[in-house]
Amino acid sequence: MEPIIAASNLTKRFRRVLAVDELDLTVERGEVFGFLGPNGAGKSTTLRMMVGLIRPSKGKIHLFGHDVWREHCAALRKVGAMIESPAFYKYLSGRDNLRILYNTGATCSSRDIDEALDTVGLLGRANDKVKSYSQGMRQRLGIALAILGKPELILLDEPTNGLDPQGMKEVRDLIVNLSQDRNLTVFLSSHLLHEVEQICTRIAVVNKGRVVESGRVSDLLRQSEVYDVRAHPS
Repeated sequence: MEPIIAASNLTKRFRRVLAVDELDLTVERGEVFGFLGPNGAGKSTTLRMMVGLIRPSKGKIHLFGHDVWREHCAALRKVGAMIESPAFYKYLSGRDNLRILYNTGATCSSRDIDEALDTVGLLGRANDKVKSYSQGMRQRLGIALAILGKPELILLDEPTNGLDPQGMKEVRDLIVNLSQDRNLTVFLSSHLLHEVEQICTRIAVVNKGRVVESGRVSDLLRQSEVYDVRAHPS
């Protein structure tokens, strides 16, 4: 089967700044894939190219076998995304935000909205204004928007950013449940090693726009093991 995500020689330059540098990447169906790197490593820029928000300077990105720029609608038909911090109308309820924001590009029923809110644990607060939500609740509302329409791939950019430890755990558990219960492929960017260790099956480590290491989490952690051998005279 062809990869869900396939990036080849993907490059983005902003004048003198090389944000993404000839990046090659593949993500297979069913994976929870971690895109790990420090702030400024090019993670958000890569995600924005994946959904067609910015055009690559060079290279190609394919989703479900379709070129994101040449076959934009076909490439994104089965994709949900939360890029950078989710933005909502604070004076509207969570339910109304999902209805308005999703229906700008497609249509969904009230039942679909309630199902998404229930999945992320916000159905009981669906009619409350977003300005009353905690940061963790807003992050989960962003994930609810990403899973509306029942996508097969979701792209999440730093989904635990700015959360306290309890909020981070809730989002991590939610991502694992989405992967297992809905058979979703998840592409997750993060700068936190312990986060991707806990929920990802495979990771790519990126620095200065280039992938410096990739593989299964267990294999990469095994490479970092250090043994202290000491010999004592008999």
